[in-house]
Amino acid sequence: MGGMNNLMQRFAQGVRQRSPLVDVIMQAREGKLRENYAKMIANLNSPNYQIPKEQLFGMVAAMSRGPQAKPQVPVGLPANIDKSNLIEYTTRQGFKMKTLKGAIDNVHKKFNGGENPFLGKGRIEFTKEQLKSEYIADKLKTYVKKGTPEELQYISKQFKIDMSDLVKASPQPLAGAVKGQTVYHGTDKAFKDFDISKSADGSIWFTTSKKAIQKGAVAASGKGKIVERIINESKLKLGGWKEADKFGVDELIQQGYDGLKLADKGETTYQIFFPEKLIKP
Repeated sequence: MGGMNNLMQRFAQGVRQRSPLVDVIMQAREGKLRENYAKMIANLNSPNYQIPKEQLFGMVAAMSRGPQAKPQVPVGLPANIDKSNLIEYTTRQGFKMKTLKGAIDNVHKKFNGGENPFLGKGRIEFTKEQLKSEYIADKLKTYVKKGTPEELQYISKQFKIDMSDLVKASPQPLAGAVKGQTVYHGTDKAFKDFDISKSADGSIWFTTSKKAIQKGAVAASGKGKIVERIINESKLKLGGWKEADKFGVDELIQQGYDGLKLADKGETTYQIFFPEKLIKP
């Protein structure tokens, strides 16, 4: 508080002869000034008062928000919008685009601020965040039946939604279903899915130590890129050192194993035969 009071005193002394900025601050104190306008005024005037811009803006913005102000968090789509039609159109765009972001950008650019009887009554206004939130909620409601990681994987792959966004939007029991150990695979190529046919030994290797890959302390198929996956051991049949010493990959697969878990000196290596069973983060 002492630092802020000193800053306020310095500011008051500096602006005593500058009535426009005094008016700005008074409006800010009364909660009548928008934060972005306060920022503009602060950036324009702070050099005149020898107060760092960041400090001045922080003070003006804090006063402009007022003690009762609450952050404006985007919620669902406005009531006048036909959600099902907008989501359906966004889904079709999603199939055409490489990313969900690209689809949402296109839909927002095409429809926001205009009128379209197909999408609702009157002026159609929505934010990209609102559309994304509704889109993800719709896919979870439609495709999640049991709350399994496999259901989330399907939604993520089919509709180009990041797994992290799905987990955040999911009910707590469902979010818990995707918990597991994050593992890493070193490579020199960029790809979305592993192709087991390109593997030298019919498996994909992962480690729990990202640093080990970065330092080159473990063997990797290439350098420069690190692919992350989440492994849920409760969903896999994993062998250990005993099975690794006794059987080959084909024999282990015939016995129903999904891979091997090889722990050694605080680091665990996974040899996975079916990488599609791991979860994309």
